[in-house]
Order: sequence, then C-alpha cells, then structure tokens
Amino acid sequence: MRAIQRINHNAAICEDGAGHQLIALGCGIGFGDMPHEVNLEDVKRTFYAIDRKYLAFIDEVDPDVLEFSAQLADIVTQQVSYELSPNLPITLADHIQFALKRARDHLVVPMPLAEDVEQAHPVEYRLAQMAVRGMQKTFGVRVDRHEAGAWRSARSCASKSAMRRVPTSAMRFPAFLAA
Repeated sequence: MRAIQRINHNAAICEDGAGHQLIALGCGIGFGDMPHEVNLEDVKRTFYAIDRKYLAFIDEVDPDVLEFSAQLADIVTQQVSYELSPNLPITLADHIQFALKRARDHLVVPMPLAEDVEQAHPVEYRLAQMAVRGMQKTFGVRVDRHEAGAWRSARSCASKSAMRRVPTSAMRFPAFLAA
C-alpha cells in the first residue's frame, strides 16, 4: 500500500496493490513525505469509495468517534438488506460527534418524530437504540434515549431496496453495543 496524500498524521489517501484509492487510518500513516510505502501492520482501518468532500471531516473528527462509527456502520450493513453508502462511517461519525457534544453540554433537543421513525423504520430504530447505549458505554456520557429518533442516517444513505425485519434477539452486536 502506498500513501499518496496526507489527511493528517494518522490518516492518508492511499493506493492499494490493485491501484484502487482508499483512506487508511493508523498511527503515523500520514506522517512524512508523500508518497511513501505504508506498512500494512500500521493500518488500523480502511475505507474505500469515500467521497472526497468528507476528507476534511476525517481530519476534524475524534479518532475514537470515527472508529466507533466504523464499527457501527459494519453492524448496520450486516443487519439491513439494502445497500448503504460507503460514506456511512463518515456521516455517522459526524452525527455521533455532534450528539456527544449535545450530551456533554446537557442539551436535549426535542425529537417530535421519534415515534414515527420507530414505526416507519423499526430495524434502523433498534440499531439506533443499540448505538445510543454503545455511545453511553464507550464515551461515558448520558445520551438522551430520544436521540435514536434522530438517526435516519442508515435509511437516508440506503438504496431503494426493501428492508427485512430483524428481531432484536436475532441481531449480533459487539460488547460495546450490547444491552
């Protein structure tokens, strides 16, 4: 893998062995002169097909929030039956970072459509509830339970394919999102 453009010290636009561009995250990947070879052992996570308009945000987002969002996007992708945007980890990170700021500032935003979202998108709503619990455990803040009603990111980034309904008991989650 070859780093071709720095995003920050720990993120870079890279090319893989097949010539595909990707974003690679890992300690020191973006450090030094460009271009340079990247040791694959230093790569913590990769993102393919990310829209260039999100590159500046990767530099601004807390790396822990980005990792949490990437793990959450992996779970969401496994739980829905429609294709999601490759930008989902980045858009989720944007939402999560702002939600954490609201929680830390004790700012509760009314979510009058939360029940409508729950009824219209039950799978995504259950995933959002798990994400809210995961945010509380991972970042040590109390996130208002109604925050789940604001999470339409998965649906808005989705194709028009039909959803499959998955009962919460059938979902598989890592420890940070477990109830």
